[in-house]
Amino acid sequence: MRAPDYRRVHMHVFGRSPAASIPRGAGAKPPRLPDYKDRKTWAADFAPLEAKECSAIIRQAKSILKRRYE
Repeated sequence: MRAPDYRRVHMHVFGRSPAASIPRGAGAKPPRLPDYKDRKTWAADFAPLEAKECSAIIRQAKSILKRRYE
């Protein structure tokens, strides 16, 4: 069993904030996740997504995929 055999779609959940104050293309950098070894320190101040947030992400992903592939 290999992970690539089971990959069908990937989706970037994190993106540019609608409230971003820096205009696109003005030196704004994409978010950078930490190296794996630093993940727990980096995430220490974050809370896990709530069930309603996960549901909203799934709803939006389904909507995007349906528009694209139906």
